[in-house]
Amino acid sequence: MTSRATSLRYPEGTKTVGTARVREPALPPMTAAQRAIYKKTGNLPAASAGFDEIADGLDAGPQAKARSVAESAATAADIGKPASLGNAIKRLTKPVGPREAAKKALQALGRLKAGAMNKTEASYALHLEGLKRSGEVAWFRFEGMKFRLADNTFYTPDFAVMLSGGQLECHEVKGHWQDDARVKIKIVADQYPLKFIAVTAKPKKAGGGWQIEEF
Repeated sequence: MTSRATSLRYPEGTKTVGTARVREPALPPMTAAQRAIYKKTGNLPAASAGFDEIADGLDAGPQAKARSVAESAATAADIGKPASLGNAIKRLTKPVGPREAAKKALQALGRLKAGAMNKTEASYALHLEGLKRSGEVAWFRFEGMKFRLADNTFYTPDFAVMLSGGQLECHEVKGHWQDDARVKIKIVADQYPLKFIAVTAKPKKAGGGWQIEEF
């Protein structure tokens, strides 16, 4: 007598039949993104899905790799929400333009920490030190004062300076002044009874030194 193997089908989710344990079907290798989709939808993603490579960063092009961690986290949070998976995929696959990529690269470099001088400010600090030794300046401190302009808006001038006669001034030092910086110093000068001074470094071809503008 010939024995035949018989395939039995059981309702999905059945763990045991009698004393026998029902083995779960073997699943193909999946990425983290594929597993999240499978758990939420029960559908196995296609093996060649380009989304999987982008989501996990495997063999992805430079534009896809430029996606930020925050965007990836937002995408993961979207998986499983009604009608949001498509939006999550669009967010991941949206190309990054060269301007945006350059902006992200600059932001990654970050700014100087509070209390750290750039080259122009350090050069002006030496100038103030010379004035202090000559008796024109009694005291100065880098980022020594902070002024409130409005709710959650503050202004910290580069140098708080006290002259030998006791007058207190605030000096803002720039290699080149932008319009927004000039507007801010004008606003703070209108609100506080102190002398605010805009200091610009003169180019070497113009003899160097400092150009002073009072507000």
